[in-house]
Amino acid sequence: MKRSKILWSLLAVATIVSMVLAACAPSPAQPAAPTAAPPAVEAPAPAETPQPAEAPQPAAKEWEGEVVVSLQSQNTMTWQALCDAYMQKNPKVKCQVELKPSEGYQDWIRTQFAGGEPRPSLVNGNVVADLLTAKKFVNLDDYLDKPNPYNAGKPWRESFDQDVMFLSRDATTGELYHLSLEMVKIIWFYNKDIAAKLYITENTVKNHLRNILEKLHLENRVQAAAYAVREGIIKPAE
Repeated sequence: MKRSKILWSLLAVATIVSMVLAACAPSPAQPAAPTAAPPAVEAPAPAETPQPAEAPQPAAKEWEGEVVVSLQSQNTMTWQALCDAYMQKNPKVKCQVELKPSEGYQDWIRTQFAGGEPRPSLVNGNVVADLLTAKKFVNLDDYLDKPNPYNAGKPWRESFDQDVMFLSRDATTGELYHLSLEMVKIIWFYNKDIAAKLYITENTVKNHLRNILEKLHLENRVQAAAYAVREGIIKPAE
């Protein structure tokens, strides 16, 4: 009996110990709660590629220097008016009118070349044909395809009648060393352009211009243009 009590006591103790051990044993690991994903970070927008700055437009070339008109003429008024208009458009250029008499003009031109680079800019080269043949003057062909600032930037050759200009070309080389002032009415003021702008015929243009010259007591269109500038009827092109 006593042994039975001891046995039951041992069983009770063993049961209690096992219960205590069970209580002290670590609980089975619980699966970890999923960690919330970090909020999505918005990717920065790609930087805009800087556009190259527009290259500044080159400023219009300002001519400077001296232009000397030394033609064989007595018409100082006309050439001075043209010089004044040119200087108004090109203020850094000094334009001077130094017209010469017919007597001794050929010798005077030859003297200018004999002294080195001649000072005059415009002369009557047709009176010294040998100097033209020797190419002592500027070949105007080199400039005919350059823009004409007095004709909306069109090439200079479009401002002239090519058939008439042909008469001034060198018969051998075809080069252009002078423009005949006797042809200025046809070359510098082309009737076809005037007629096209006014929707009239070339003959009508000629008649109108003839009447204008007669009423103003002028000899040619160069004088008419100078008169218009001088009287403020028109202004030189800017």
